[in-house]
Amino acid sequence: MKVRDSGMPEEEMWTAFFDPAKVLEVFGLDRGVQDMVEFGCGYGTFTLASAGIADGTVHALDIEPEMVSVVKQKCAAAGMTNVQAEVRDFVATGTGLADNSMDAASSSTSFITKSRLP
Repeated sequence: MKVRDSGMPEEEMWTAFFDPAKVLEVFGLDRGVQDMVEFGCGYGTFTLASAGIADGTVHALDIEPEMVSVVKQKCAAAGMTNVQAEVRDFVATGTGLADNSMDAASSSTSFITKSRLP
């Protein structure tokens, strides 16, 4: 049972907020990333940019089936095969990923990389 809603604004408004490639670069995620997880992938604003630089898999998680469907469609249209988009309430059920298996994690505008963790 879903108990949270993503509350995403309209896509046109959302995408106007960011330059995903520049944000990834500022956080040092423009090179050397193998696998990463994105919490709340939404419209895929960062998913596609991340998939373009990741050498491994981008795990795109969202509680909204519609958002995951959008991401899957965009990835297919762009020919990106390194995105694993999944409907998941990661707060309630976790990520389903092995501990310490990701090089980076993102949540819209929050990024964490292993090299920056204590």
